[in-house]
Amino acid sequence: MTTFSNVSITFAFWLRGQYLALARGLEIEFSAGAERLIRGYYVGARRLRGDCVQGAAVPVTAIHTLTQVASSHARLALRNIVEPWDAAAAILLCEEGLASHFGYSLFQMPPTPHLSASDDLHGLVGRKNDERMMKFLKQLEDFIEVYTGDISV
Repeated sequence: MTTFSNVSITFAFWLRGQYLALARGLEIEFSAGAERLIRGYYVGARRLRGDCVQGAAVPVTAIHTLTQVASSHARLALRNIVEPWDAAAAILLCEEGLASHFGYSLFQMPPTPHLSASDDLHGLVGRKNDERMMKFLKQLEDFIEVYTGDISV
């Protein structure tokens, strides 16, 4: 006997599969702004973390990881162009990972709280998150200007 919940679960799995297939099939291109943010962060982070006694060098493969995460962020939104917003999200994830591993952030930012049962979802993905991302994007642009201003990124 088929129940409504079994049908809805089956439909949800089918729909998710269709969504992922659509996202996976997108041909992705990078906007000039997104490329500049990823290159600028990568060069600046390697300069600072490579010379710092308490930190570790950013691996050469980090630029590939950043581009993959940024393109995945765009795919999840079903966009075929990676925008600066996607690049900033990828860089934020990378910086949070490096900060949690090495104990400091190049942006002196606290890590993002992760979802728990008592969290307000609107604070994590709504307007507060948008404001936090805009602030981070500004910090990122300033960081790139200061630490890579002598080269064209």
